Amino acid sequence: MSSFTKHSFAQQVQEMITLIHDATKYEILPRWQEVAPEEKTSFIGFRDLVTIADKETSRYILERIRPKLPGSYSEEHKYADRFNHDLLWQIDPIDGTQEFCEGYAEGYTTLAGLLKRREDGSYSSVAGIINRPALKTVWYTDGSGEVVFLRDGNKQPLPTYECKEILVYQRKVDNLVGITEFLPVLRNHFCLPARIIQAGGSGASITDLLEGKINLIIFNANISKDWDVGMADPIIKALGGFICDLDGNELTYNRPDVASLGEPYNLRGYVISIVFKKEEILPLIKQDLAFDDRLNSKK
Repeated sequence: MSSFTKHSFAQQVQEMITLIHDATKYEILPRWQEVAPEEKTSFIGFRDLVTIADKETSRYILERIRPKLPGSYSEEHKYADRFNHDLLWQIDPIDGTQEFCEGYAEGYTTLAGLLKRREDGSYSSVAGIINRPALKTVWYTDGSGEVVFLRDGNKQPLPTYECKEILVYQRKVDNLVGITEFLPVLRNHFCLPARIIQAGGSGASITDLLEGKINLIIFNANISKDWDVGMADPIIKALGGFICDLDGNELTYNRPDVASLGEPYNLRGYVISIVFKKEEILPLIKQDLAFDDRLNSKK
């Protein structure tokens, strides 16, 4: 379990699920395959995109949640007061914007993490929601320790997590350097077959992991941001899994922007699994996996 005291935020989570459902209906799906992306930031091998669907989804949710939880913010609207409150929502209106623009229906999600300020001033994620509009699925936990999986609004049984084969995530639209070369290391260490499963953005890949379609996510690059994984942290931990950066450090959220880069990047990437243990994976990563450093190649 996480380091914070177990506590239910059921009301806040149900309110946010309703807002995400309505924003999907009014702001996301009507724009599906009808919008053109804008480029926010460009690095070698990495384009940071945004669309009107991202912006309007963000606006729809924040206009309704900030009166109740001031400080709540999104990737598209990072209010300065987000550091002044003990409890707030962190939202990624469309995670996988490139997938959304390219017509990859399963590749994008809407994400929301409920963040709580700790005594040292850092924020942990105490509840999380992952909504996959195209497949009408929602995964969430409200901090009580229970994880809920909905399809078409109906509660589904959770998968049985087992490992007969190592299924490693790779983003379909942006292959990271080094993952393919890392497969033999995994095969030899675990004496199991290993292969790459291509999937969508961060939220989509975590949904695939929760559904058992993949069982190991290694994002060995510095281009993800803290809202890409904040919502997943309490869900993964409630299921007995782990999430950390590639050095084994705990991830914190609602972090200030990285100086000169303008966003709260996860500079040491992240690794997530439910079936594998942290102490099994990290030594292999530290010894044998190349790191895809793109932020030092800004155009």
